[in-house]
Amino acid sequence: ELRLPRHLLGRLYAARSHHRDFAAYYKRFAHRDALLNCSCRRRKSPVHFYFYKRGQKATPHHLRQRMSKASIDFLLGSAEGASLLYEWIEATNFFSKICLTH
Repeated sequence: ELRLPRHLLGRLYAARSHHRDFAAYYKRFAHRDALLNCSCRRRKSPVHFYFYKRGQKATPHHLRQRMSKASIDFLLGSAEGASLLYEWIEATNFFSKICLTH
């Protein structure tokens, strides 16, 4: 897990701790200029990536079956899941093209 790139490791830890680019976090700490919703108009949450239709559609064929079988607990709670999540984020450009941060 620690061998993952920093940007993914940061996102992984943020999802586990619920701290970072999430609506609840921004509301709790009264950030006034934060984007609380994703481009799909849903609230940003630690597990939003899992349910986001655009992310599912952008998933390359070779990852679809593995991602469809993976649970949130597996993706966020195991080294193997973190590796799969990294592979998916990189393949879909999820945080750079689909669900932009801030």
